[in-house]
Amino acid sequence: IDLAQYNSAANAADAHDLQVALGYEQANYYGTSYGTKLALTLMRDYPDGVRSVILDSVYPPQVDYYSEYTPNVVRSFELVFADCAADESCSARYPDIDQTFYATIERLNATPVKRTIGDYTVLVNGNMLVEAMELMLYAPASMAALPFLIDLVSQGIFEPVDGLFYALITDIPNSINWAMFYSMQCREEVPFEDRTQIDVLAADAPPQLADFFTVRWAEFAFDLCDVWDVPAADPVENEPVVSDIPTLVLAGHYDPATPPAWSQSAAGHLSNSFYIEFPTMSHGIMRNGGCGLSIGMQFLTDPTSLPDTSCIASMRMPPFN
Repeated sequence: IDLAQYNSAANAADAHDLQVALGYEQANYYGTSYGTKLALTLMRDYPDGVRSVILDSVYPPQVDYYSEYTPNVVRSFELVFADCAADESCSARYPDIDQTFYATIERLNATPVKRTIGDYTVLVNGNMLVEAMELMLYAPASMAALPFLIDLVSQGIFEPVDGLFYALITDIPNSINWAMFYSMQCREEVPFEDRTQIDVLAADAPPQLADFFTVRWAEFAFDLCDVWDVPAADPVENEPVVSDIPTLVLAGHYDPATPPAWSQSAAGHLSNSFYIEFPTMSHGIMRNGGCGLSIGMQFLTDPTSLPDTSCIASMRMPPFN
């Protein structure tokens, strides 16, 4: 098996071939997260077959995914903690929740707790808590529960969080085709990044978070790619996609994986794009329905006009638990 054949350009070629086989002269493409990188590749390689594109929570080729991973996630955590501090009820019930979080991480890393969760016996340490709490950053409703859950774990109450720990050892590992993921990342991402920048960009992060996200995620990828044995991609895979195809670019203010700055970076090279940021949303705008879905459907009807975004003004964050 030639692992180098599993890449974004080949993915885009498959999508285009499918479109041709179905007899569609042009198609509208929607992508979220990695799907946006695939959609951008289609815009670059097969522009004549693309009528319009919706890029939702953008992962553009020009960003440094691993070097920026820690500051991106830390930014999202700190936004939620700042919101709690600014909320009278949340700040009264969970004062200094960020420091409570970091102290709990340190304590669990020093003395992990054994939990029986379903059919598994799980040793919960601080890094596992970090990973579980990161999952909460992807949707407004779960972000609202973050201070509450951190406070419970800090008191040794794990039952409400056991479901997240269970997901980390069952659902999450199976939610991504990791062989495909690293075949792509080791070809298109890692060769174009400077490993030393991981620590440089994480220097201002709380050490309890930096330890997990730099060592166990970013640096791990470099180590794995050393043995994955795929050649570096053509440098074009690390360059911005320039296009005049009508494009709707959507971003969530709290997004820990693909922050608004990445969506803005992509939109800056798309001359016929509309950039819309949702101040109460995180990762994946249209798939959460409501206002984002309505805006996306308007755009598909007429990709040359800015959709009516008035519904954004009425969106509210769920109250903190």
